Amino acid sequence: MANEWKVYFYTKSSNQRQPVKDFLSDIEKDKRIKALKYLKFLKKKGLIGRPYCDKVEGLIYELRPKNIRILFGTYKRRRIITLTGFIKKRSKIPRKEIERAKRYYRDFKNNPKITLKS
Repeated sequence: MANEWKVYFYTKSSNQRQPVKDFLSDIEKDKRIKALKYLKFLKKKGLIGRPYCDKVEGLIYELRPKNIRILFGTYKRRRIITLTGFIKKRSKIPRKEIERAKRYYRDFKNNPKITLKS
């Protein structure tokens, strides 16, 4: 569809790993299914706000399926780059997760062709 957003999985330029895909493959099947449904909804609707997603800091947003968090950034026209994922255990997002997402986003911005894969 023309109005859909494109969702890409950030790929580390150093080792070609995809943190969000790795995270999704490591969590329980029911949580993975929920997260994938939210990713599809994000692709269809974009930055729709709570309860599905929320701005974290700067250009970093969070996708919020239950206690799962997938941090992502936006890029150019209707493009979402998933950066990192984790299971949320406290009310606040751990600072190290935000910093990791920012680091991955900077890596992506410095190497967009290398680190942008769907």
